[in-house]
Amino acid sequence: MNTHEKTIKIITELGMQAKKIAEILSVSLSASYKKMKMENDNKFTDSDFEAIKKHILKVSKTLR
Repeated sequence: MNTHEKTIKIITELGMQAKKIAEILSVSLSASYKKMKMENDNKFTDSDFEAIKKHILKVSKTLR
C-alpha cells in the first residue's frame, strides 16, 4: 500500500471531509478534492500523510 492509498484509507475510515483535509494541508478545497479523486496526477504525498496523521493524533489527545 503506497502513501496515497494509506491516506485515503485513513480519511475514509475517519469520515473526514474534503474541507477539513484542505484546512489541514493548507490547500484549496478544489485541490483537496483533486487529491482525493487522484485527478490530473494529484495524489497525497508523504508530507500530506504526516500532516494528517499529526492532526489526528493532536485531536485524539485533546479528547482524552
